[in-house]
Amino acid sequence: MLQPLSTLTVDAPHYEIFSSNGSVVSGHNLVPGYYTVYSENGTKSNITVLYVDRNVTVRPAMEPSYVLGLNNSASASGNYTIRNGMAIIVTSNSSILLPYGSYSIQFNSRVSNTTGSFTLSGSASVSLVANETVRVSVHAVPFYTQVTGKAYVGGSPAALSSVVITGENGSKVAATSTGVSGAFSVNLTSGDYGIYVTDASGSYAYFGSFTVGPFQKSEDLVITLQKAGRVYVSENLGSQLLHQNVTVSSNGASMNVTPFTYFVLPYGNYSFSSSISKHTVINGINETITFGTNVTQSVAGTTYVQLTLVEEPVASFIVKQTQVPNVTLLGSVEVKFQLSNAGNFNATVNLSSASSSWVAAFNRSSIYLPVGATVNLSAQLRMVKPVQSGTEEVPVSVRYSSGNSTVDLTVNVTQVPGISLSTSVPGIPDGKALKLPVYINNTGDTGILLTPSIGNQSGLNFTHWNATLTYANGTAVHHVYLASAST
Repeated sequence: MLQPLSTLTVDAPHYEIFSSNGSVVSGHNLVPGYYTVYSENGTKSNITVLYVDRNVTVRPAMEPSYVLGLNNSASASGNYTIRNGMAIIVTSNSSILLPYGSYSIQFNSRVSNTTGSFTLSGSASVSLVANETVRVSVHAVPFYTQVTGKAYVGGSPAALSSVVITGENGSKVAATSTGVSGAFSVNLTSGDYGIYVTDASGSYAYFGSFTVGPFQKSEDLVITLQKAGRVYVSENLGSQLLHQNVTVSSNGASMNVTPFTYFVLPYGNYSFSSSISKHTVINGINETITFGTNVTQSVAGTTYVQLTLVEEPVASFIVKQTQVPNVTLLGSVEVKFQLSNAGNFNATVNLSSASSSWVAAFNRSSIYLPVGATVNLSAQLRMVKPVQSGTEEVPVSVRYSSGNSTVDLTVNVTQVPGISLSTSVPGIPDGKALKLPVYINNTGDTGILLTPSIGNQSGLNFTHWNATLTYANGTAVHHVYLASAST
């Protein structure tokens, strides 16, 4: 049976029409049912619920209203569904104007990040008798995508095969096995994954990657296992054998394996990596030393991989000054200092200014610093841009063959107050009124508080002029604070 369609007309400048499920409708071609009309004029509002089964016009009677602020504990964007009896309003704004009354509020949203996809929801209620803000406490529920697949060996189903799903860091996030038809299924949140499949005999395997998109309903995989070889991995740090995980990577997929027990990989090239960190003291400085290695090796049968971890370089340079010299605004100063190598490798370094406000010239251009060595140096610093008075840390770039570090030289910038005045005359309209722009410039290196005034008011009165000091907007000037180098 066909239902007649109706038109709902609203006699108000600002309004929205909501169906009974909260969706916004245009007001034309409405099927019979209940609708909510929300209207507001900036200070008052109205909520009208009516059943529409014929053409109808609504003329809202605006009521005294209050501002309801809306936020949530996750600080997430989303929709707030506001109900009052049969009335329903949906908004994504952070506030809404509503008449006096009791309201229930439901927040819903969907978010995705590096940890997965989540639906957010929460509810609250309010009796609105004044302007008020409601904070909705929300909880997150992971959204899972069903990942299904079929594994084959030589065109036949790979029954009873082991299936391991790994995350981006190689850790296992899910495990299952195939059925007699080679099919498997796991539920995953959004993200990038590796998949490692081995058949029941251990002679065939698959190692690859796939992606689950945010709020993706399903993902289907078709996997063909290839001939695989046994892989034995051992790792050591000096004479010490290690038993920590080794990460195997290939074509965007990674998985962590345990040394001294074999596993199988399909024939191909793989990266094997491992690292360990230790805390130690180098030249009196607490440092974290990383030992690691990364080996690329081909698997084409039984393969043995030996990982020998080596110490990774740590760069650490220290500056010591016996005194902090003074320097005037835009002036020059010599700074004497000691530079020490507190890292764990010998380095040849070059120094330069790392600040656009300072130009630096050093008495040595290239310096060889063995581990633990200290050298006496001097720098001629010249200020080329004004800086605030007081203690100033001048960054210095320390460049070496494999990177760059920064140290600071300390100087004291002395206070130099100063102002300058300038004016320009735009004209004298009708010979009666003169607007004379006055520019006050702080030419010093510290902020100043000024109390400007007309110096010769009596002389102006004698010539029948009246003078006042105002800002550009016409307000009177009493005190003016100028930061360094401001106008």
